[in-house]
Amino acid sequence: MPRADFFRHFGIYAAHGFLERDACRRLVAELSAARRTPAEVYKDNYARGVDERARRTVRVEAPEAVASNMKETLSGLKESLQESFPFALGECEEPEFLVYRAGDFFGPHHDSSQRERISEHLRRRRVSVVLFLNGQSEEPAQGSFGGGSLVFYGLFKDPRAAQVGLPLAPEAGLLVAFPSDLLHEVTPVTHGERYTVVTWFSSGHTDDTEI
Repeated sequence: MPRADFFRHFGIYAAHGFLERDACRRLVAELSAARRTPAEVYKDNYARGVDERARRTVRVEAPEAVASNMKETLSGLKESLQESFPFALGECEEPEFLVYRAGDFFGPHHDSSQRERISEHLRRRRVSVVLFLNGQSEEPAQGSFGGGSLVFYGLFKDPRAAQVGLPLAPEAGLLVAFPSDLLHEVTPVTHGERYTVVTWFSSGHTDDTEI
């Protein structure tokens, strides 16, 4: 499975050790004891709700101090991302803390949408950010998970390869960022629990002008 550095050739931002491993372990410990609720999706009728045919995972209600510190940390990425993506970026959304348990997944999807009746914040998303708090292992091991790969589609210019998906090898503390309109998925977790933090940077201009 390709490591994150490989994906830089396709315009995907990667930062190893964005969060130190000890910090990741502490955050996982806090999140493992926090309240969980099923994660939602936007359905075909534009309503937001749970649809386990498309997505099955849970959101964790992180303590207020944890959520605030994480948003401040992720907001600090803006300057670096601005150098890597041809968009004028605004602020990032409130981070979401996600746990994928055995059997959980998120089918192929885009994080942004230009559908007329969709929520405005989805229309303005430009860059998606994923921070991994733990890594994969082939066999069950404490603190790791199996499956749960982040797979990207449409990376090759050849239209014949449009359906080819490339999985990224996650590791604790790795942060990746990619265009929000890039098709991607999370494959089913086979064992353990997959912990991530996600957020999205919106357009910095009301007219969505690229730079």
